[in-house]
Amino acid sequence: MAAFLAAATPLAIFEELRFVWEYLAAAFVLLAIQAEPKPKAALKAAGLIAGFSFVSLGYFPFREFVVSAALPNAMNVLWYLSLVFAMTFSLQCCFRIGLTDLLWSAATAYTTQHIVYIVVHEWLALWIWPSLTQNLALYFCLSAFACIVWYTAVRLIFRDVLSRTGGRLLEDEPYGVLGASALLAMLFLCTFGFQGLFQLDDSRFRSVWMSLLVCIMVLSLQYMACQKVISSREARASEQILADAQSSLDLSHALFERLGSLMHDVRHIVAGVRAEQTEGLGGYLDRVEKNLRSYDATLRTHSEAINAALAKMELLCGQQDITLACMAGRIDGGALRSTDLYALVTGIGRLAMLVASRGKNQEERAIDLSLKQHGGMLFISCDMPIPASAEKLSALEDFQAVKRLATQHGGSLIVMSEGGLTTLRLAVAPGC
Repeated sequence: MAAFLAAATPLAIFEELRFVWEYLAAAFVLLAIQAEPKPKAALKAAGLIAGFSFVSLGYFPFREFVVSAALPNAMNVLWYLSLVFAMTFSLQCCFRIGLTDLLWSAATAYTTQHIVYIVVHEWLALWIWPSLTQNLALYFCLSAFACIVWYTAVRLIFRDVLSRTGGRLLEDEPYGVLGASALLAMLFLCTFGFQGLFQLDDSRFRSVWMSLLVCIMVLSLQYMACQKVISSREARASEQILADAQSSLDLSHALFERLGSLMHDVRHIVAGVRAEQTEGLGGYLDRVEKNLRSYDATLRTHSEAINAALAKMELLCGQQDITLACMAGRIDGGALRSTDLYALVTGIGRLAMLVASRGKNQEERAIDLSLKQHGGMLFISCDMPIPASAEKLSALEDFQAVKRLATQHGGSLIVMSEGGLTTLRLAVAPGC
């Protein structure tokens, strides 16, 4: 290896190293959004970069073997293809991600990296500014600057959609793995297979723009495919929420009717027993009246759906040792369907309980819930005295499903975390 490196020029060595650095950097940028890092991921990533930087220099003895054996120059593509797949699969030691998702991200990362390669290494250094390659330090800095700018732009474009995958975009089915592998291989073979067109003066301009258009098209298709999968998943989650809400609301309606009739009878019985002034029953009657007041407290609004949702939330908070403080005005829900209204209240309540359940003490395990109807809008707010990652919470499938349902009714759902307080705010137009 040392003999081959001694014969290689610094520029040639840099060209091999920058391929590894640029590809791994693009993959890390995308995977950091989509997947959960494993313990010591940064240290492992540094090891991968160092290891594959050394492996990439094996290209020089490999190329010498191809030349000495009089093999076709196309054999050089196999070296890079093997290197890409090796780097791709090794990324699983840094991130918890399925194989199909990993290959999908690899294809996106390779396309992202190839745009830098086209612009800087083929168009600028090979054609427009050939003397750039004579100043290796400037060449390196320019390449790094292009990567930083372009990778940041791609991260901003893909951040929202990838953060909503919950670490899982595609299923690890055999056809999925095969399809993603085929896409990556075809991208690689096409880009490297027609690389010689950059060397021809009469085809350079067309090659640059055609390659850029193809890469941008692939990135657009990857983005739209991801968006479609997430939207479809969120739509199914919203439909499931509504189906569960309908069954729960039917059950709650029957229970409220039966319980209401029972409480009406109990109220008269307690009044009659108190009138008799029977000795020894004072404490018992006080407890019964306390339960009656607790029942009356569940009828906070004029909406049976909201009353049922609040009663469910109060019961679940009690089971999880979460203190619930609720303030509700006279809400009728307007023209909003009872099922949708119940799903929205229980949905935001479930998210609030998820945050509050992480509290380490009773002060943090608390929810301040507020509901009010004003100016044709219904506002629901949940405040939890515990910090939570707004980005991670908004990426949850339940959050996106409730947000989608709120959007369908002309509203919105947002999460804020500031000063040790996490707030969920939902607003809908009952008339929509």
